[in-house]
Amino acid sequence: MEYPGSKRPPAPTRPVYGPYLQFIEHNPSTRSWEGSVLVVSSYQQPPNLVFQDIQGPPVQLSPLWLDSYGGYQFWRFALNFQLDTHERPIRYNIGYPAPPLEQMAFTFWLPAAGADWHWGFHSCNGFSQSIDQSKWGGVPPLWRDVINVHDQRRLHAMVGGGDQVYTDGFFV
Repeated sequence: MEYPGSKRPPAPTRPVYGPYLQFIEHNPSTRSWEGSVLVVSSYQQPPNLVFQDIQGPPVQLSPLWLDSYGGYQFWRFALNFQLDTHERPIRYNIGYPAPPLEQMAFTFWLPAAGADWHWGFHSCNGFSQSIDQSKWGGVPPLWRDVINVHDQRRLHAMVGGGDQVYTDGFFV
């Protein structure tokens, strides 16, 4: 919906944004974990998402089309897992219909049932878009630190607060 006096941001320029992984809820009594993956794509057909849980065979998920904006389609994949007695990785691949982004692979970690979760929190996103990040080694120090922490003790959820939305590249 267009509001009087508002300006729409310029349309994005990349063919694909995401995946954006979201934790939704956990039910300790049933050991269920629920989340989703959001993919924003300029391709008209939906992307493919295949996940591989170490406890079973690869599974292809069907997306739900949410909306379109500026020539982009918004696709959501629902994720549901049962927690086990140990933490475990979930690997997933997203396939796109054309090069150069035909396939990308990702991993996230589920916590063990009944165990403490390892959380991370960030505000902002390291630097504003006006900063030349190559002068700081490419990856902003905030994210280098998060990666180092994750390598030592797996993070099960990351909470972004504050100004991180201002440095996301979606509307630039």
